[in-house]
Amino acid sequence: KDEPEDLQQILTYCRDSLHYSVKTGHPYFFNQAGIDVVSLMGDCLASAANSGMYTYEVGPVFVLMENSVLKQMMNLIGYSSGDGILSPGSLFTDEGSCFTRTWNRQYHLS
Repeated sequence: KDEPEDLQQILTYCRDSLHYSVKTGHPYFFNQAGIDVVSLMGDCLASAANSGMYTYEVGPVFVLMENSVLKQMMNLIGYSSGDGILSPGSLFTDEGSCFTRTWNRQYHLS
C-alpha cells in the first residue's frame, strides 16, 4: 500500500486485535495464573511514560524503583548489600545466567 492508514482505520485494527485476542484475564482462562492487577498497572505506567528504563538519565524514577525492589529482595534473603537486575522474561534470564557462568568460568570468580 502506498498511502498510510488513517487514524480511524488504525483504531479499528486495534479494536479487532483486542476482540480476537485470547482473554487471559477471564475467570475461565486456565492456562496461566490469571491477571495480576499490580503487574498490569506497572506495565501500563511504563508504556504511558514511554521512556527508557536502562539508565538513570533517561528513566530516573524507574531506576530508583528497581533499586528499591532489589534492596527489599536482598533483605528478604538476608543480604545486607548487593546488586542485581530485574529481568523482563525467561529468555533474558537464561541468557544472563549463561553469560554469568561463562564469565565466572573464564575468570575463575568463585
